[in-house]
Amino acid sequence: MKLIYLLIILFVYSGRIFSQNDNQNSRPKDIKDNPQYLKAVQMEQNHNNPNILVSEYFGYESKITPLFVNDLIPSSFPKSIGYTDKEKYRETINIWLKENQSLVKPDKKNSLISE
Repeated sequence: MKLIYLLIILFVYSGRIFSQNDNQNSRPKDIKDNPQYLKAVQMEQNHNNPNILVSEYFGYESKITPLFVNDLIPSSFPKSIGYTDKEKYRETINIWLKENQSLVKPDKKNSLISE
């Protein structure tokens, strides 16, 4: 009888040990690569500075939107998540605009985003 209780206890605890190891393996290796972490950091930074609004496009929406057909930003357009420097993000979106001219209005084909 004691042997049965012992086996049951071992079975229950072994299941817990293995499930903890599985959960640890499913986490990202580098938490900074996790987009949710980066969004949380950005929101915390914005919370500390009330003059900054949370924006997926670093506040360039008013400059970006008129460039596209139907004034809609394409889903493939780069978002600012992961960029801590506004200059690097602006360089990225200008490269994207050059490479995706088919999505830009004809009269705005050579437009670049500037400060």
